Amino acid sequence: MDLIWWLFLVPVVVGVIVVIVQFHRVVPVSEQQRLKDAGCCHQCGYDLQGNESGVCPECGAVIRR
Repeated sequence: MDLIWWLFLVPVVVGVIVVIVQFHRVVPVSEQQRLKDAGCCHQCGYDLQGNESGVCPECGAVIRR
């Protein structure tokens, strides 16, 4: 009977781990990363496309590139 439980339990645990890993890849890491990828200020979310100064005109934050 113990062998039957292990044969059932191992694939279930592996399946759960695979689902968690795949879900982690789909969900954005953080709001700051999403804003940075979209070309927005990491502090206030202001759209920085075309900004050449390296400073956010909305909040004054230094832009990390």
